Amino acid sequence: MQVGKASIADSALFGYPVTMRSSRHLFELLFLLALVSGLAYLYRPQQPPAEDPSYAETCRQLERDWAKGDLDRCLLTCNQVLSREPGELMALRYLGMVYLRRGDAAKAQELFDRGLKADGEFAAVMYGQRLGRLCLERGRLYVAQKQWDKACKDADRAKELFYPWDQEYELAQDLKSCAQFGAGNITEAQSAYPDSSGNESIQALLQVHSVKLKGQPIVGKAGAAPWHARPCPLCP
Repeated sequence: MQVGKASIADSALFGYPVTMRSSRHLFELLFLLALVSGLAYLYRPQQPPAEDPSYAETCRQLERDWAKGDLDRCLLTCNQVLSREPGELMALRYLGMVYLRRGDAAKAQELFDRGLKADGEFAAVMYGQRLGRLCLERGRLYVAQKQWDKACKDADRAKELFYPWDQEYELAQDLKSCAQFGAGNITEAQSAYPDSSGNESIQALLQVHSVKLKGQPIVGKAGAAPWHARPCPLCP
């Protein structure tokens, strides 16, 4: 009888009958096994997705053609890419830059806007840098058009899309300072300006703009400054 009393007391303590304990424990064990299995699958070692060699080579070719100033070749490659993938962000960006460099600002903005329609939480995760570069180019166009508020918004969005250690993050800072300087907010433009860049091309741009912004060039090794839309309030 004492055993029976102990069993009754135990069942009252744990809140369910003795006959249910074994099934309850089995359910808890199965739940823990499922949880551990799920965590093991989630944190399993994974290989990074293989880079598409054709896409990577197209990007490099476009960069080379743009650097050489071969706008016809850039135009041809971008149209070929967009015939297969109408929403390809890299091609839309370079195509817009080609039109902008040739003086067709309306067509350039149409292409930049078309690419940035894809901006959103999912796209920002998957294509953050490509969207950020589009923001930079459209922001430069807004600066040339003296649309300072729109340029500042694109600069801020670009900074959200890039990591602080990305080279393009410094370009976003430069863009924001250009827009603030153009709007007459000199103190804000000076305080937000980057001190230097590890990229020689970007360093060259910072040196040119810092002369007008701060009265002296930023010290550092520089190469050829990247092309950007003009007029620009920080360019000579």
